[in-house]
Amino acid sequence: MTKVELQKIEKMAAESATLARKALRKSDELEAYLSLLEYRAGKAQKHASVSALFKKLKLR
Repeated sequence: MTKVELQKIEKMAAESATLARKALRKSDELEAYLSLLEYRAGKAQKHASVSALFKKLKLR
């Protein structure tokens, strides 16, 4: 491969990584927003602690 080809590949890889980070950020924002909507609608459950949640799920 020539130096120009390697630079093109590196540029494409950097752009792909940037787009992937943006997609993950948007996904996280959407998940947070949907969680907030569930909480406001009363669908989200509150747990006093992690151990209380585990007891409810019978993991311990």
